[in-house]
Amino acid sequence: MRIRLISVPYDSGHFRGRMGAGPEHLLKHGLKDRLREAGHVPVAASVHSAAAFQAENETAFELMGAIAAEVARATADGELPIVLAGNCTSSVGTVAGLGSARVGVVWFDSHGDFNTPETTTTGFLDGMAVAILTGHCWRQAAGRVEGFAPLPERCVLLAGARDFDAEEQARLENSAVVRISETRIQRQGADSAMGTALEALAREVDGVYVHVDLDVLDADMAPANPFSTPGGLTPEQLLDCLETVARHVPILAAGVTAYDPKCDPEGTATDVAIKAVVQLAACREAVYP
Repeated sequence: MRIRLISVPYDSGHFRGRMGAGPEHLLKHGLKDRLREAGHVPVAASVHSAAAFQAENETAFELMGAIAAEVARATADGELPIVLAGNCTSSVGTVAGLGSARVGVVWFDSHGDFNTPETTTTGFLDGMAVAILTGHCWRQAAGRVEGFAPLPERCVLLAGARDFDAEEQARLENSAVVRISETRIQRQGADSAMGTALEALAREVDGVYVHVDLDVLDADMAPANPFSTPGGLTPEQLLDCLETVARHVPILAAGVTAYDPKCDPEGTATDVAIKAVVQLAACREAVYP
């Protein structure tokens, strides 16, 4: 199967800085080779800002538009688009590029990313990614991304999150976003913890975008970025979750985000990220051989 690896080497508008260094690091440390070994054909693409001056918010929405165009091309060519990005807001472009009103999202992250400009305590745009996807903020800017339309909250499944701002927690509790905690996955296993919710999601959508923010992992096992918090999924639990998703609903696209190589001197998170991409490709091929 052909896999389009779309590199977006930016973090908060900064080219190759911090988590913006992650996409190219993964490509240089064997990702394409591992996909070839698994029988796939990786095709590399990259997205860049054309602005003379990069600014966090403006650059983020510019990149979303470019990602949407690249994902649309990959889909039209029969390729599985996998976005390697510094920031989670890349998801808006990926979902837009899929071009379907019946797209769901399965979101693995240690954070809820459900803040708005009014609830955030830091102003960090990346902490608003799910809120943007569901139309709660930045509607005018997101509306300029070709193909984007807000998703119903019930079509978003948030898994493994454990770190929320107080107002963000309240917003999630009052929303229809489906939440599956890390402790539930750890105690019950991926299929028991996620199966019922995925079955319900499959009745609502034609397929899903799978988002993997690598700080969903236990930082003691695989440190991914400066925002990692105590606890988290083991690498094996994450891979089990990805397989479980694929058994219940087709995977249309995926994203692996928020990896800062400087936080991972032993390369353990690199290895998990590569295994996750190979797993996603294998799962997609099982559905669309």
